[in-house]
Amino acid sequence: GHPIWCDAMRFKISHGHKRVISIIENFLRAGEVPEGVDYEPSEPGEDEGQSQRPTPQRPGVVQEIGRDAGRKGTPEQAMMLSPTEMREWKRQLKAEKNRPKQLEDHIKRVETREGDAHTLDVRVFSCSPLSPEIEATLNDEHTIFEKYLDKVHNADKDTRGRENFEETCLETSLVSIDDEEVVAAGAPKFGTYHQQYWLDGHKLIAVGVVDLLPGCLSSVYFFNHPRYS
Repeated sequence: GHPIWCDAMRFKISHGHKRVISIIENFLRAGEVPEGVDYEPSEPGEDEGQSQRPTPQRPGVVQEIGRDAGRKGTPEQAMMLSPTEMREWKRQLKAEKNRPKQLEDHIKRVETREGDAHTLDVRVFSCSPLSPEIEATLNDEHTIFEKYLDKVHNADKDTRGRENFEETCLETSLVSIDDEEVVAAGAPKFGTYHQQYWLDGHKLIAVGVVDLLPGCLSSVYFFNHPRYS
């Protein structure tokens, strides 16, 4: 096989990406599920089998208007401004409305907000060497791996087995080496990582395996619970 290279600085979000983000946003905000999707929150006894892990506290999203929106981000606050400040606030509001949305703007749409029906957070742990966090959730990861291969690829029992799971998602030739100069420079540690996607702080629904390499981030594998496809 060979890697598919993508220049991250030239990435442009597609209409398909935007649609998926909208679906996720509606689900997180109000628990809405697209019409025609057969979704059940959980199967009988499923939650009992998952490792219960606390959800890290994440700050809510603060909607900004312009560079100095902290004190004049709402119409109510704007009423307290002087005429000159009011004109500047309206100018910034118009400029913000007309500004083309960047990738970061779309990502913020799925960040946690107060009053959400659901929460989604991504936790990243080292696989080289294997971190305690991954060790504690290996059974959860393998269960999702099995369901994914069975539902999506109709794979046989051996392919879905624990041995193939570890070969595909855990074994790596990359080893993270501590280097004082690298650490002092603030550079990330190269190696293999698992990106775990947690719903509502306790339900693991997807895992991404990535290699952090000099000059690029390589996506090795991704699998998710079929219910959240």
